[in-house]
Amino acid sequence: MAPYDSENESPILSARLLEIEDSGGALVVEVKLADRTDYIISALDREEREYGPVTMAGQFGFVSLAADETVLQAYLLDGTELSCGVTQVSLPVANVALKVESVSGRSFHLAEEVPTGLSADSKAYLLAGTTGYEIESATGKTITVRDYPAIECDEVRLLNSVWLEFRE
Repeated sequence: MAPYDSENESPILSARLLEIEDSGGALVVEVKLADRTDYIISALDREEREYGPVTMAGQFGFVSLAADETVLQAYLLDGTELSCGVTQVSLPVANVALKVESVSGRSFHLAEEVPTGLSADSKAYLLAGTTGYEIESATGKTITVRDYPAIECDEVRLLNSVWLEFRE
């Protein structure tokens, strides 16, 4: 999907699935636009691999390269390493598992305190089973999620992420 005015042509010149040797089942989409190339990576095993010009150890990554191959934007979710050229980001852990005692409405009530550093403006996410949620608030032993009811589960995983954006 590329939002554009229907009176103009699509900004996307091409999109292709990259073939990666020993990919471990990872999928990599390369999207070429007039002024940049975007790489979208999904790798369920989080193993470190090279995906075209990008090296990643994580479940999801995004890198946008300018025509001169400098990084414009980069995003890593549920991973520990993402690099492309001279740009490198790392996180100490991919995710943090927390035991759930009960669920009510859009809230998960935990067996322990929420780790420090979570806030509504941090764009933090969690997985409950295979269902992903954006975190609305996290205080004490409670995490409240946006938009949808929390599902019954024994554990949630807080997904660490990092977003980089470089301005010219």
